[in-house]
Amino acid sequence: MRFFLILNEDGEIRLSPFAEADSPFERGLVLSQAFPLGFLWDVLKSLRPGSPHTADRQTLSRDILQAVSAASEREAAARGDRGPEWDPLVCAPSGVDEKSCRDFGLRVGGRQLLGGDLNHVAGEMAVSPEQVWRWADHRVRKKLAGWFPAVSRQGGKWLCRRCGGEAKEWPGHWGPAATCPGCAALGAATSLEVLYRDYGSLTGNAPANYDFAPRWPLTAAQSAAAGEVLRFVDRAGEKEALVWAACGAGKTEMCFPAVDWALRRRIPVLFAAPRQDVVHDVAPRLRRDFPGLPVRVLSGSVSRHYEPGVLVLATTHQILRFYRAFGLVFLDEMDAFPYAGSRMLARGVRQALQPEGKLLWLSATPSRDVLARAEKGSIPLIRLPARHHGKPLPVPYWERQSFDAGGGCPATLCEKLKDLAQLGPVLIFVPKISWVATVLADVRLRLPHFVCEGSYSADPGRREKIEGLRQGRYRLFVTTSILERGVTLPGVQVAVLAADHPVFDERALVQMAGRAGRTKDCPDGRVIFFAEREAASLKKARRWIEEQNRLARKEGLLVRST
Repeated sequence: MRFFLILNEDGEIRLSPFAEADSPFERGLVLSQAFPLGFLWDVLKSLRPGSPHTADRQTLSRDILQAVSAASEREAAARGDRGPEWDPLVCAPSGVDEKSCRDFGLRVGGRQLLGGDLNHVAGEMAVSPEQVWRWADHRVRKKLAGWFPAVSRQGGKWLCRRCGGEAKEWPGHWGPAATCPGCAALGAATSLEVLYRDYGSLTGNAPANYDFAPRWPLTAAQSAAAGEVLRFVDRAGEKEALVWAACGAGKTEMCFPAVDWALRRRIPVLFAAPRQDVVHDVAPRLRRDFPGLPVRVLSGSVSRHYEPGVLVLATTHQILRFYRAFGLVFLDEMDAFPYAGSRMLARGVRQALQPEGKLLWLSATPSRDVLARAEKGSIPLIRLPARHHGKPLPVPYWERQSFDAGGGCPATLCEKLKDLAQLGPVLIFVPKISWVATVLADVRLRLPHFVCEGSYSADPGRREKIEGLRQGRYRLFVTTSILERGVTLPGVQVAVLAADHPVFDERALVQMAGRAGRTKDCPDGRVIFFAEREAASLKKARRWIEEQNRLARKEGLLVRST
C-alpha cells in the first residue's frame, strides 16, 4: 500500500493511504502521486531543520514538492511525466462504520502489523482489505494508532521496527532499501513496507465476569510457591522474577492464582513459550481452570490470529506482533530453542510488555544469566524442587551403545526398547531429524507387535501425531527435541539415543528425563541415556536431577516409600 502526503491548511503534515479529507471541515493539499511510506518519511526528514514548524504554508508546500520531486526524479523519468503536483484535498465519505471499527480495534489493540497482516485481518473479519485499511487509517487519525516504515535508518543503520534487528541494504527503485532477515518468518519487513502499530489496550476484551475453578487443589508446597508469585505481581517496584521448579512440579498451575489476580484488575496476561507444543499443552489447562474465558492461542499451526482476547498464549515468534500489550507475562522455558540465545526474541518479549508490566521466567532448567541474577538477589527466586505427588525425579543412567553416523536402531538396542515398552509408552529421542525415519523403520521391523510413530518440527502431521500420542495410540514414539518440554504422558519411559551428541546439552537431557514419572498414578519411570561414552553433559544432567531431589528431601517435600 502506498501513501499520500497531505498538507493541511494549518501547516500540519499527514500521511495516509487515502487522499481524502479527515472531515468536511478539513482543508488542504494532497500530492497527486502516492509513494512508499518509508520514502515519504525520508523526504520529510530531508527538509531543512524546523521547516515543518517555522515556515509558512506556502514555503512548506514548495519545499515538500521540491524534495519529493528531486527524490522521485528517476521514477518520474521512467514514466515520462513531470512527477507529483499538489491537488486540492478532496472531501469524501469516510466509509467507516464506528461499530465495525470498534470491533477491528478489539482485534488489533496492542499489535504491530505489516500490511499483509492487515489483509489477513480482513480475511478473518470477512470484509474487504480496503475496509480494514480504512479502519486502520481512521484509528491513526484519532491518534489511537500510527503508521511507520517497517524498516528505517536509525543511527547510520537500517533497523527493523518490528523486531529491532539490523536489516540488510539493497539497491531499490526508490534508492537504497533494506529487508530484515531476522523476522522474515512472520512476513518480509522492508523499508518499503508499512507497519501499523495500534495503541489500543487488550483490556477492552476483558469479560465482566468469569469463573476461576481449579480442577485440582494445589499441594502445600505448590500453594506456598503460588503465594510467592502472587506477592511478586502485587508488589510495586520489582519487574522480573524467576520460578525455578522441577520438571513436573506443576509450575504452570501454581501461576494461575496470579493470572486470576491480574484479570480481575483488567490486566492483559500472556503465557509464552519458544515451542508450539508447549503452548498447545498449556491451552486446555487454562480453559479447564478458567471456564468461559476466551483463551487465544497463537502459533504457526493456528489459522486464526486476530480474535479478541485478554488472555493470550503464544510462541515467542508470534509475540513480535505485539507492542506494549501485556501487564503480566509468563515466559516458560527461556532456555529452549529458538528463544535461547536469540536477542531478537528477547527484545520481542520486552517490547510486548507494558512499561510497568511484570515478567516471570518459568523453567526447570533456567538459563545461566537469569539464574545468576536470581542467585545474586537481583531478582526474586521462587523455588519448587519437588513434584506434586511427592516422589523423587527419576534419575537417568547411562548404557554404552554405538551408533552409525546415519542413525538407526541395532537389534540389541531394539531388545532394550522392547523391555521399556513392557513398562509403558516409550519416548525415543534422537539428535537429528534424519534419524527419525531410520530409527522408526528399524523399530517397526524388529518390534512389529507395537504401534510405533515418529515426528519432528517440520512434519506436516506433527499436531495430529502428538495428539494421538497423548491419547495413547502409540507404544513407541520417535522424536527430536520438540517433545523434550511441556508434554505430560502417563507412565512414559524415556530413551535418548546418541545422548552424547553435541545437540543434547545438560539442560536438554534434564528436560527429556523430566518426561518420566510426572503423574500421580504413574510417579515412576525409567530414563536411559544410550551413548558410546558418558560425556560431561550426561554427568551434569544427572547431578542436576540429584541436586533437585536432595533439596526436595531436605525441605521435607518427598513422601517416604512404604
